[in-house]
Amino acid sequence: MMWIYLLKANVALGVLYAFYRLFLEKDTFFGWRRSALLGCFGVAALVPLLTIQSWVITQEPMMAAVQLYADAVLPLPEPAVAPEATVHWQQIILNALQAIYALGVLVLGIRLCLQLGSLVQLLRRSTMATLQGVRVRLLSRPYGPFSFFHWIFICPQMHDSEELNEILAHELTHVRQRHSADVLLSELVCIFCWFNPFAWLMRREIRNNLEYLADARVLAQGFNPKNYQYHLLGLSHQKAAATLYNNFNVLPLKKRIRMMNRKRTHSWGKMKYAFFFPLAALLLLISNIETVARTTRQLAAEVLQTAAPADEEVTIKGKVIDKDGKPVQGVKIFADYRYMKEAIVTPADGSFDLKVSQQAILMISYTYQDGRKLAIAKRVKKIAPEDRANLIIVFDENVWGEEFHYTEHGTPEDPIYEVVEQMPHFPGGGFAEVMEFIEKNMRYPAAAKEKGIKGRVTVSFVVDKEGNITLPTIVRGVSPELNEEALRLVKSMPKWEPGRQNGKPVRVRFIIPVQFKLN
Repeated sequence: MMWIYLLKANVALGVLYAFYRLFLEKDTFFGWRRSALLGCFGVAALVPLLTIQSWVITQEPMMAAVQLYADAVLPLPEPAVAPEATVHWQQIILNALQAIYALGVLVLGIRLCLQLGSLVQLLRRSTMATLQGVRVRLLSRPYGPFSFFHWIFICPQMHDSEELNEILAHELTHVRQRHSADVLLSELVCIFCWFNPFAWLMRREIRNNLEYLADARVLAQGFNPKNYQYHLLGLSHQKAAATLYNNFNVLPLKKRIRMMNRKRTHSWGKMKYAFFFPLAALLLLISNIETVARTTRQLAAEVLQTAAPADEEVTIKGKVIDKDGKPVQGVKIFADYRYMKEAIVTPADGSFDLKVSQQAILMISYTYQDGRKLAIAKRVKKIAPEDRANLIIVFDENVWGEEFHYTEHGTPEDPIYEVVEQMPHFPGGGFAEVMEFIEKNMRYPAAAKEKGIKGRVTVSFVVDKEGNITLPTIVRGVSPELNEEALRLVKSMPKWEPGRQNGKPVRVRFIIPVQFKLN
């Protein structure tokens, strides 16, 4: 999940940076630009965390986009022949990426700590003084002037009185508007997103804009623009104490001077900033579409991986008889549609002959004249090899009920979908409400609590055409006690709003995690 969050956040940061460069970079609304730049960081950080998935799955156009994304970017994997080797190499690559990322964060974190340490040393070596009514820290070495939060560092012997006035006006703007917080935030973003060039470009834009703000404030106080620019050029040779702080003269002077001489942007240009909000909404929508597509595809792949590949076919021959030993005609025999495309119907002698994978489940169903339905399921791999050539299936009409639905992927006539145009939804809400229902109705098994057993039980179930919960099964269990409670919770859920495909209600599979925690 961390990698998915980082990927989404950094993609969003890249899109937002492109928006900034295209629409906002050249105007003179420096305060608005500061808000937009900080907003870019906020939106990039929050978009992967905010969820509107329950709304997405109820919108047909959104689900069409989900299906398109899933088919184009997230193809459903086939069951692997040798999953152990694949997982092994994937884990090695993942571990290597994690190590490289952690190393980058560590190196840049140490660098930031060293810069902050240098500030502490400067504070210890400098002395407090008052210049023209402003409290400053006097530098003992000929460094260029700079500020960090409420501290202003300056070497007064290097400047005349006019330069001191300009410097103090400039640095006081940084102090009063807390520009150092922006600088520190951009440094932290670069630490955690060091692999993303847009993070470093955004950091540069933030620093440049802070200097534009301070320069504009100096000129607004009545200082001569040309003299101020000449003083900046004259100070450009001075050494900076460090790159972390708001430095008076170390950023590209050409850009600063050009911005100072630029004609002020007309106020109608502020309308461009309104486009930031629909862009943020679009990023949120895309993030949730990706999440829904990835979740549904992962669940489909998870179910697919639980069944072994159809690697070996066997021949099953036999006869269907009733309890009196008479053959039964018209019995339908079929299997999971991945292994058997068409059903077989027994002739007058009740015989059948078919080839099917060992991994398949045979479904044998029959409808009596009075409408009663009976069904039997047999796993092929559980049929003894010696019985496969003469399999006798006995139907007892006293054992009947609704037509059998036990199958992992449905039948050709009545498939179970993983994703549909209109997904089923829990009454009164979405996935969050499902989790709330589970939390409120959970009865932690006493035996599991005494043993300290906890963990996550993954339960698969199918929402049928009427919204009923059917086929609840454990995909991944923890213990018999927790597994049983997870199944009870799923079975106790109220009717859902059924899913629809092409306007018709269909069966749709869901897989949910039931988390058991010990306080």
